[in-house]
Amino acid sequence: NKAQDIMKEKDIVSALTETHILSGMYARFIKIGYRTGGMETIFDNIATRYENETNDRISRLIGIIEPSLVAILSIITGIILLSVMLPLIGIMSSL
Repeated sequence: NKAQDIMKEKDIVSALTETHILSGMYARFIKIGYRTGGMETIFDNIATRYENETNDRISRLIGIIEPSLVAILSIITGIILLSVMLPLIGIMSSL
């Protein structure tokens, strides 16, 4: 359990890195912030970066889904229009 592992650690830096909550560049940020006493600034910076990364991923996902959805809905609309118009054309031609 990550919560128990964090409680066992002596400082927050080793707790966050050993439980793999933060890794790589973010773990180094925390380490530097812990040593310099600027943890609040570092956590703010990390939160901003995570938010930007998340927004970028969501934007890319929407960019993929939106055109696909438009194409699928256009095909469905076309099929519905054809299913209505073809019988009408048949009725009109028989008159």
